[in-house]
Amino acid sequence: MGKLDLGQLQLDDRAEQRVERLRQQTQVDRYPLCTERLRLFTEAWEQTRGQPKVLRLAQAFAHLVENMTIFIEEGELIVGNGASRPMGLEVEPLFGPVDEREIRQLEEEGFIEVSAEDWATLRELSSYWACENLQFRIGRLLDEARLWPFARTGLLLPPFRRREEGVGGWAQSGIGLGVNRWIGVVDFARVLNEGLSSLIAEAEERYRRLRFTDTMENVRRAHFLRAVVISLRAVIRLAERFAELAGELARHEADPHRQVELERIAQTCCWVPANPARNFYEALQSFWFIFLVVQQSTASAGRFDQYMYPFYRRDKDQGGITDAQVLELLELLRIKDMHLISAPLRGVKRQQYTGFAKWHNFTIGGVTPDGRDATNELTFLLLEAAQRVRTPHHTLTLRVHEATPDELMIKALEVVRTGIGLPAFIGDRSYIEFLLSRGVPLELARDYAVAGCIEVSLPGRSRQPKCTFFVPAKVLEVLLHEGVDPRTGLTIGPYAVKLESLQTYEQLEQCFKDYLAHSIRLAAELINLDIACAAQDASPIDSALMVGALEEGKSLMERRMPYENGGAISLCGMVNVADSLAAIRKLVYEEKRVSLRELVQALDANWE
Repeated sequence: MGKLDLGQLQLDDRAEQRVERLRQQTQVDRYPLCTERLRLFTEAWEQTRGQPKVLRLAQAFAHLVENMTIFIEEGELIVGNGASRPMGLEVEPLFGPVDEREIRQLEEEGFIEVSAEDWATLRELSSYWACENLQFRIGRLLDEARLWPFARTGLLLPPFRRREEGVGGWAQSGIGLGVNRWIGVVDFARVLNEGLSSLIAEAEERYRRLRFTDTMENVRRAHFLRAVVISLRAVIRLAERFAELAGELARHEADPHRQVELERIAQTCCWVPANPARNFYEALQSFWFIFLVVQQSTASAGRFDQYMYPFYRRDKDQGGITDAQVLELLELLRIKDMHLISAPLRGVKRQQYTGFAKWHNFTIGGVTPDGRDATNELTFLLLEAAQRVRTPHHTLTLRVHEATPDELMIKALEVVRTGIGLPAFIGDRSYIEFLLSRGVPLELARDYAVAGCIEVSLPGRSRQPKCTFFVPAKVLEVLLHEGVDPRTGLTIGPYAVKLESLQTYEQLEQCFKDYLAHSIRLAAELINLDIACAAQDASPIDSALMVGALEEGKSLMERRMPYENGGAISLCGMVNVADSLAAIRKLVYEEKRVSLRELVQALDANWE
């Protein structure tokens, strides 16, 4: 690692003013809710009726990027917008219903603003997508006896109200393709080092070599490979449009300095992400284009300081960039990420996302695949950018091991002291040992990244389909009400157990375990249904950016990945359950101060 004196690292006045101006523009009173994506997807969906779903998705994406509004804000160096207006959200038609009441509620909460023109579009197109979205498909599969009552209780969050509504609709920035119900990291390094043209060429060659002997399987492969080619060409076309826009702006720019910046943007977008990046700036712009089009709200960047470092090091050695320029770009990247907004349209779902949660996790530090300390100059510069700009996004997660340099830990703690909640700290040993216990080779285990919150991921090699909040305290509540959910009146227990029959604490605890096992089985079924239905909408782009995808010719939701991490049930409130059982044991069974039924009656009355 080269010597880096962060204390002496100063941006020039122009850079400081640029960063501050763009940062202030992210601070808006309300986020514009836009309908351009909804309208363009509808146009494409109408034009592709009867075609395989994966091809319809690819062609809708190509139609979107060819016709969407693009813009370059004053002073921007990294370009690529995820909505048709700055700090905007686009309605996502494929995820869930477009419910006017829920959007009105979101507007009344002061979170969004909707123009009269967009209201007209929402009303016109909401019925078109009513039966074409993921939540509708899930709802049709819920049986009356088990899964439909269970879905309404809120044991798995959020509770359903109507079959066709499910968890509700979604609005977001970012132009990711399809409904990406997975958590993980795509292979950014391959795009930066080889360019999308390499992937397109491989997909086309594999398509040419297909022979329809294993007919059904190879027909599916053919559709997938064609969709990959269409989608990746569309990403390149998006970059070309920004090149054209930057060139046009440069021709009319009066400021010579800004004119040079715009010309460089144009040249860069003409080259990446189609081709391998040749320097740090091109690598960063290529990364941003890919980040825009994958995974949407749960996109994680992986080991950013590792795959970007060769571009930084080569650029520095050749005198092509300074650390101050790199720092400015990393600060601008943080600001750019603030433009990617995600919001559930259904109010009860938004309660889960209080705090404007995004999972744009950048993993830094840790060890290299051969076991050496992986700290480099970019590790420090990413922390410095967070310390100076102090935006809550993107997330930084620092991998800590026995040889993590003291100066890196001190720097990380200095950033924590700012109050922005970054970085998170995770222990390399536990993550690596876990992966080794699952049969992952040591070199790959050492190269893990964090995706989502703290989920372990092997970039390009693993994916977690879904993580859903499960409330075990609700299971105890149902047990104490003899198998009936007191909020809805629905029976969901495996059998009716009268409270008077639970004569000992051991009987109560065993009964709770039976109820818990029954509820977890139902939760697993509901999650499996969600994953299976969402697989129809898996993104050809995300899929193509996973190791071995083109060889197998399958989406990432259909493949068995090199490292399988399946859908997860995230337990919320297990400590509350333990505390509650301890209190019941003491009050009812040890001290006998109250009967179990009297305790439940007191709880139902809220101690009144």
